[in-house]
Amino acid sequence: MRNDARMAKSKAAVLKQLPTLWSHRVACQAIGLHADEREVWGGWENGVVIAVDHKGKVLRKWRLPGGVDAVIADEAWRYAGCYDGNVYDLTGRVPQIAYEVGANARIHWLDVFRGNLCASDINGHCTVVDADQKLLWSAKPKASAGWMVRADEDGVYLGNSQGVSKFNWKGKKQWSAPKTQNVGFGWQEDTRVFAFCGFQKLRESAVVAIDKQSGKVVARGSTWSTKPHYNQYVNAASCAAVGTERMFAATAETLFCFDGKGRLQWEAPTACGTPCSMAVLGDRLYVATHTGHLAAIDISAKAIAAAKKKAGKQARAKKVVVQKATARKVETVKAKGAKGVIVECFKDGSKVRVRVVSPGYHADWFCQFPRDIRIDGVKYAVDEVREATQGGFYRVLGNIKRLR
Repeated sequence: MRNDARMAKSKAAVLKQLPTLWSHRVACQAIGLHADEREVWGGWENGVVIAVDHKGKVLRKWRLPGGVDAVIADEAWRYAGCYDGNVYDLTGRVPQIAYEVGANARIHWLDVFRGNLCASDINGHCTVVDADQKLLWSAKPKASAGWMVRADEDGVYLGNSQGVSKFNWKGKKQWSAPKTQNVGFGWQEDTRVFAFCGFQKLRESAVVAIDKQSGKVVARGSTWSTKPHYNQYVNAASCAAVGTERMFAATAETLFCFDGKGRLQWEAPTACGTPCSMAVLGDRLYVATHTGHLAAIDISAKAIAAAKKKAGKQARAKKVVVQKATARKVETVKAKGAKGVIVECFKDGSKVRVRVVSPGYHADWFCQFPRDIRIDGVKYAVDEVREATQGGFYRVLGNIKRLR
């Protein structure tokens, strides 16, 4: 068999378990994950979302009205896609609805680029709206399960059961990579997008690297394990990458590391389940798993060398407790002496819009603001207002307080 031949030729290291540096657990599947230089965020199917530092200390936690499959960032903003069809802004103490995708649209994954929301749903469709909730375009291919949507300056990359496709910001398809059918997860770097794919006919899965400009598959790493008992067809797994140098994939409670050309470097069993989402920063691989763990795994050269001989130390998982849904009531404060930037809601035709009234700002610019708390004539104090990267409107950042 072709898989047996591949196994015989493999010279990759088969590691023991790599060290788990820290782990947090909720008694349901963890899917949402975002990691950056400051913090790591995780989201669970019961609506729990937490932010931790790189040492694993919990900094903030919430419980949203529905399950969370996607946690992402757009510049300084952090968002969580919820099963109730809303996307919540979590940059303040109180979750605020930033976008309304629709109550019947279960969001599988989302990305926000310069205020534009791109959401893929359970039907494999993609919906793109601007910062003021105006529909820019939507794509409804004959597909299922859109677990991948990524966006950059050039366009939007959608992955579903039909493969990976690129659309420009006007919604026109640029290319399609059908050889990447049954996409279970997606990642992007500067010049490549990566998709974790399941191939039913081959009874295997792989991480593929696709050139962003041409749509050509430039590398493919098979996750057929050298240990036969690991092997099973699993589509709902994940991948990550470091530029064009390394690719990571995970399935069937096994981690795989490939070079930029798709050659397997090592594989290792996980100690905390199959990663449904993953991200790599430096010498750490962050994972959100099907057994409910948000964890940091040591993938340094030292850890890899040690794992060739024995299993690394596994940190004990800490239970995350958030009993009730986080209250979303906006705090009310006296207008006199209120700190922050003052904005006001006003009627503009049939819509209620928001503008900044504090001095030093463009009075004729609209402000991106939670739609469910826009009330004509009401003023709010916000922590910060920033000009959108492309200019022409403002975006609120941080806490929001109603003035009386």
